[in-house]
Amino acid sequence: MTKSNKELIPVFYGDFPVKLLPDITLNPHTFGFPLHWHERIEFHRIKEGILEIFCNDKQLVAKKDDIVIISPTLSHSGTSGAEGVIYDVVMFDLAELAGNNKTIVDFLKPLYEGKIFFDTITENPLILEELDKIIE
Repeated sequence: MTKSNKELIPVFYGDFPVKLLPDITLNPHTFGFPLHWHERIEFHRIKEGILEIFCNDKQLVAKKDDIVIISPTLSHSGTSGAEGVIYDVVMFDLAELAGNNKTIVDFLKPLYEGKIFFDTITENPLILEELDKIIE
């Protein structure tokens, strides 16, 4: 992973290692976020429109009710589609989430080190339901 694209802007979580950025709205064909990577895991829940994701050399299209899963250390950027897009982002600070619990640290370590990747886009209704609970 090149350090040149590492996200340098810190994310402040407060007292809880989960952060919600609700209702991000991009007009049609708008550059949403530049190519970057970070150690946290993110879920982008598409509410309306299309988000075109460039992720580890693949161009992907996420539509309403899709969930984009950005695994730690995965290079990614995003642009809105022809109708624009509205989406929520849920970020998890894995190190803080694990805390001092060795079992959780050991369990999450391969994910945190970028050795485990999820499918980048899913329509899985169970994941959508649980993510919506977190967002609410």
